Amino acid sequence: MIPTCANPPTHGGRVPPRDASAAPHARRPWRASLLLALLIAGFLAGCVEERSSIDLQRVPMPEGGSVYTVAVLDGDPEPSLVAPSHAGLFIHHSDRGAWEHIQPRSQDALRQQRLGQPNDEALTPARRALNFRPSELFTAHDSRLWLAPGVSETGTQEFLTSEDLGRTWSRTPLPIIAAQPEDPPDEPETSDAPDAGSDTQDERPPSDQPAPDGPTDETQPPAEPTLRPNPAHLRFVNTGELGFYLMGANNLWKLKLPADAPLRADAQPEELWENISLRGAQLDDDSNRTKLPYMLRHYLPAAPQRPYEMLTMLRERLHIYRRDAGEPKFKEVAVLDGADSQLATVPGTNLVLILTSEGLFKSEDDGKTWNRLTWYSLTQDDTQGQALQVLAATPDHPATLLLALEDGAIYRSDDLGEKFTEVRPPDLDLRGVVDFAYSRKHDRVWAATNGAGVLRSLDRGKTWQNINDELRATRASDIGADESDAFLLGTDAGLYRLAGRPESGQWQMLQPRAITAIRVEHDSGAILSGTTTGAIVRLETSGKSSVSQAAPSAPTGATAFRAPRFRGMDLPPRAIVAIEAHPDNPQVYAWSAHRGPLTSLDSGVSWTSLALNPAFESALEGSYISNFTTEVGERIYLVTRGLNPSAPTQLWRSYNNGETWHAVSSLERGPRPSDVFLAHNPSLSPENVFMAHRNRFARSLDGGSSWRDLRGPWSDGEILLYELIDDKHLLIVESFQTTYLVLVTDTEQERPSFRNYQLNWPKRRGIDRADIHNISVQGGYFFLSTDRGLYTGKVPDEHQRLPNGLAVLITIISVALLTLLGFGIMRATA
Repeated sequence: MIPTCANPPTHGGRVPPRDASAAPHARRPWRASLLLALLIAGFLAGCVEERSSIDLQRVPMPEGGSVYTVAVLDGDPEPSLVAPSHAGLFIHHSDRGAWEHIQPRSQDALRQQRLGQPNDEALTPARRALNFRPSELFTAHDSRLWLAPGVSETGTQEFLTSEDLGRTWSRTPLPIIAAQPEDPPDEPETSDAPDAGSDTQDERPPSDQPAPDGPTDETQPPAEPTLRPNPAHLRFVNTGELGFYLMGANNLWKLKLPADAPLRADAQPEELWENISLRGAQLDDDSNRTKLPYMLRHYLPAAPQRPYEMLTMLRERLHIYRRDAGEPKFKEVAVLDGADSQLATVPGTNLVLILTSEGLFKSEDDGKTWNRLTWYSLTQDDTQGQALQVLAATPDHPATLLLALEDGAIYRSDDLGEKFTEVRPPDLDLRGVVDFAYSRKHDRVWAATNGAGVLRSLDRGKTWQNINDELRATRASDIGADESDAFLLGTDAGLYRLAGRPESGQWQMLQPRAITAIRVEHDSGAILSGTTTGAIVRLETSGKSSVSQAAPSAPTGATAFRAPRFRGMDLPPRAIVAIEAHPDNPQVYAWSAHRGPLTSLDSGVSWTSLALNPAFESALEGSYISNFTTEVGERIYLVTRGLNPSAPTQLWRSYNNGETWHAVSSLERGPRPSDVFLAHNPSLSPENVFMAHRNRFARSLDGGSSWRDLRGPWSDGEILLYELIDDKHLLIVESFQTTYLVLVTDTEQERPSFRNYQLNWPKRRGIDRADIHNISVQGGYFFLSTDRGLYTGKVPDEHQRLPNGLAVLITIISVALLTLLGFGIMRATA
């Protein structure tokens, strides 16, 4: 904190009486004068220093965004919903009102075992989940929430379960698989012996007798080794009243726990899981094959109206198996192309449905033959199905099929797939419906979306409305400021302007498109925003907007562009990742993720593709573009990085608007990835370029051919972000696992002036270096965009502190003057 400069006490305005014991010191007043000078100098030095840290606070994100799935816990009189997202877990109580963002915690017993406390990342499904549906990884059954371990990425091979809507979580042991010897010859089907040739056989040692470290009796055979299933391949098969199953790559278990039984923390695996034999479902000669290994995909248990089980297995094609009641083995009944994403039945009928990458198939003869279904107004080549939901028949309604497409459209059928009707149009930015959730008890259906939040239908899928009150699951993609210096935020749910103070989180939606890049035109104040589907929207200050589909739809073979702020995110090929305007003409450049550069000659109203020089394209093979900037005239700078970690980072320059390019310098790569940031101050000459990379902040006076390093606190750390605003350079630096904001000025001097502030993250939760993506300054605040959300802090007041060198100079001068004053007093009293 800033030291306060207090006046010395005056004892009520009276001069304190002289103490007789001080008489000897009165003959040497210069000592007291010198001491007084040092004290005053210390106070002066403290008065010009401000606090060295900044407290950050979280800014509530706009409503909506991406959720992975919706888990439904049926209750009376209304159901409750739990929606996992990258921002954590949200609860919708009784399916009404606002969503509650919860902070999960582990039980005390778990903390004593040092198993770690689950956090937001551990309780949300990962994106790379081997193309399984999110509801196979995060689901609700018998008033409990279940999370698969391969999704939590906690490093343990146990499940997370919750009985209080996700507020507290406990770990549930996985089943144990006995390691199998070499496959013996096939045994007769009439034999009662276990199938030793099946690698799914579950032969567990008694759980109450731990396996010894070594044999205790030479006459006893060694204990059979055991192993646990690979958590990366585990997912749930939630069939409601028909049971709750756990499926691995080649194993299947059923939960034995009754619905009203408590889930004990000390439960043994064999108390919870019953192995389901898969005899007959393994493909022949698997050990001799060189192609993909088989993997179980989906399973349907037997039902009163369906006295047989079904499962699917994927290798090069999709193999469908069935086992009739009383039969010991599965038998293959059909083979289809593509990978299946869902296997479902229509209650009360013998119909079976499979949704695959090749379309939606229906079988009316217990899975023996399959017919492809087409949805209304679309052909099979247009858009793939993303999720399927079967709504059970009621006395008033027939069974209903709901099909979500990857473009966000929803189709509905009341005649078991003979005809589909579009009930929700495709999303402009292809924010698809990723999963359905259904409550048969309340005859209500929900949809989780990739950017539009949660949708709900109260009329069996005929109409849909979003229920996003306080569902703040949006993800920031770009930040900036408009012509009035108001903060702008581009997200998967739209473009927003901050209204009021940051901590209030009040947002005004400017447009609902999924935004990936923002640029504000300085002269007119118009906002250019790029979308995930390659469209660029120009929004005038009057509110009028125009849309141009800038990025081409067909692949162009252009070099990929990966902006630092999209670190770790998967973007569609046409997504606009950068927009830059020339400072002295109306020409604007944009880049898509995989469709190459674009140019506009009318300030972003219309766009055309810009072909790079073929020789330059060849030189960029094996690289991707990570940064570019435009300068006065026809200068453009590019930064490319090789896909090979050992390849250097390269700076390229063009003097003719990108027609020809020249490599001007190379930057060596460090032991871990580090972004390169470029900036140019329009008030300086066009050849003045600034660069931040790793622990280096440098300036070039010749267009990047040579660099002069600027020394500062970043030299002992690593620069995570760099932004040039007017003539102020903002750097986010990490040093010894602590992040700092460094404000740099006077870069023309041999040693620039800087101010260094430690960033204090809220709730003592630091942010990993890879989580920080972007920085912006507006209205006296600076904003940091991170994987965990948006954070803000007050920009330090420049008038509260003098530059470092001047503060020291004032302190020295103060000491000298007061010392001379002390000697003057000494002479006067001598």
